[in-house]
Amino acid sequence: MRLSGDAYSKKLESFSHFTSVLIAIVDGMSREIVYKGLDITTDSEMTEEQVIEKLLELINSTPKALKSVSYEDALKIVCGALEEGYFTSLYEILDSTVILVLVDDDKRIDGIRDVINFLVQKRLDHCYITDTEDTTCDILKVAEGNHCAVGEKCILLTYHLKSGKREHHVIKVHFANGTIYKIEMFRPYGPLRLVAEE
Repeated sequence: MRLSGDAYSKKLESFSHFTSVLIAIVDGMSREIVYKGLDITTDSEMTEEQVIEKLLELINSTPKALKSVSYEDALKIVCGALEEGYFTSLYEILDSTVILVLVDDDKRIDGIRDVINFLVQKRLDHCYITDTEDTTCDILKVAEGNHCAVGEKCILLTYHLKSGKREHHVIKVHFANGTIYKIEMFRPYGPLRLVAEE
């Protein structure tokens, strides 16, 4: 049975952030793919795991346009996801086995699904706390510091809080062969100096 109206809205709200990103990707494809996607998401008999499996099949059945993504592009895509919520572009350049390391917490998150879920939730949590989407990302070069080599580029993620204070995180992106295979996130403690490129 196909769901519609409130029943369909409730089903969409119950989905994880990862599933919502997959739906957004399908929605940006051809009309035929969009209709197939709707057949999947409105099916009342399907569990979320089945929806994910079918959406991934649909996405992977469509040949991707090969485009070269540079490390600079990857940094900009990460910024776009964290700053503006463009997680579909991030999904496309994350390796399926990507690792997110939360250095300060000595914690690691494995796999594209859990990494996407974590990053989307972190963005939503900060929007809720700050009552604004005032988040900025700057791509900077390391002048000195730990966790990063001098001259290496990283992202300074800043949450602007209601109190007027700012919360900073440094993001180091590991990139090879057009994909991000590891992301490290940590607070800028210790000897760390970041500078803008000249």
